[in-house]
Amino acid sequence: MIQEFTRIGIQPKGSQIQQKLKCPRCSATRKNKVDLPLSINLRDGIFKCHNCNWQGRVGQSINNNFMEGSEISYTLPNENFLYKLNDNGRAFLNSRGITDEVIERFNISSNKLGDQIIFPYYRNNVLVNYKTRGIQEKTFTQGKNAQPVMYNYDFLVGKDTIMVCEGEIDSLSWAVAGFPNVTSVNMGAPNPGDKSIDKKLQCL
Repeated sequence: MIQEFTRIGIQPKGSQIQQKLKCPRCSATRKNKVDLPLSINLRDGIFKCHNCNWQGRVGQSINNNFMEGSEISYTLPNENFLYKLNDNGRAFLNSRGITDEVIERFNISSNKLGDQIIFPYYRNNVLVNYKTRGIQEKTFTQGKNAQPVMYNYDFLVGKDTIMVCEGEIDSLSWAVAGFPNVTSVNMGAPNPGDKSIDKKLQCL
């Protein structure tokens, strides 16, 4: 059970069943740095922050009070499908001006067949989503039932200013130019003909 908590950024201390901890979602932004608002139960896998109201049960999914009055369940991707970026993927990114240093910093990967580039989406060092981009054809997919989150999330925490652009490769380009506090929405920019942009902006 401790490992399941660790996967979503919660770090239990010892094996005591009931524990009070710092919340990985809100403690960094609070003035009271010694407060322990997060309650967890190691037997039942239940957690709740009494400050930001993040709560749920660890296991195969994350429960997240995303919108007031609603609870949404998301599935954590399995990191086993992330393979070291192959030569084709690296050559493609290099041709777009993306340096090897930035490729490594953002942990850009390949799929098993090597015909797709994978952009991992981390939150509190936990893989919560991913985006794939075909090398030969411009095709995109995302993690099934994965949590909508801004790209490069962990680099944005604590920054006074962030830059929002349209996609992952654009984000990498800005990082190459010396601006690591860059991000993009996970579903791309809204189109002029979209009747609703709510789903595309869920990651905000």
